[in-house]
Amino acid sequence: MRCGHSTLTFLEVLVQPYREADESRRIAITGLLASFPGIRWVEMDLAVADRAAALRARYNLRVPDAVHVATAVLAGADLLLTNARGLRRVAEISVLLIEDCAGL
Repeated sequence: MRCGHSTLTFLEVLVQPYREADESRRIAITGLLASFPGIRWVEMDLAVADRAAALRARYNLRVPDAVHVATAVLAGADLLLTNARGLRRVAEISVLLIEDCAGL
């Protein structure tokens, strides 16, 4: 399975530890994400921005969601794992909600 994540994901998961001034949690999350096997971190470039703009226009997505989808598609990912229910309507990639994984 191919997995590509936007560095925007990294930003999003660190907000809460920063908000709570929880340095140990921030370090733990950073270490986990930086070393997790099989994840390729993809920086936002002009190709991602262009694809995100097209996805945003087509599906009326929020900017972060459009960036996540565009990154996954351009990275050749097979699946997008997310909490964003609205992304199920995107046809460009298979979307799996984290809540649906509870029984797996």
